[in-house]
Amino acid sequence: MGSNCKIGKNCKIINSIIDKNVTIKDGCSIVNSLIMAGVEVQANAKILDHTMISEGVVVKEGVVIPAGSICSLFTYDTENKEFVETDQISPELFVKGKLAYIPRELQLKDTELLGACSPYNQEESDLDVSDEESDVDPLEEFSQELSDLFSNCL
Repeated sequence: MGSNCKIGKNCKIINSIIDKNVTIKDGCSIVNSLIMAGVEVQANAKILDHTMISEGVVVKEGVVIPAGSICSLFTYDTENKEFVETDQISPELFVKGKLAYIPRELQLKDTELLGACSPYNQEESDLDVSDEESDVDPLEEFSQELSDLFSNCL
């Protein structure tokens, strides 16, 4: 925890790094995350695992920031190849700032998730659990697959 931080009542901060000049209001929960200098987390907000909130962001009261998110005041300008201050705000989550990155699994539709059946592909998923008993030892099967793969590469 950095210097000059203000932590409200009934906050839960677990395994997180809190930089200097951070204000965390009453009832907040921050788990396994990085909160940079000058951030304000308003009352009853929840910051889920592996989230990074960069300098100056103000998280809105009572919101839940998804696990693995990066929240920032900046965005990357691909044309000029530099970070620039964004004028965009995600009003549902922030007073000041936006989600700069959302984990891919939160952006995918249910049919796009690994192992999901797709209307375009009716094949069974490799991840489907089968009730059938196999006579082949899984280690032998895996070794054979590796052998086949490497023999095709040569």
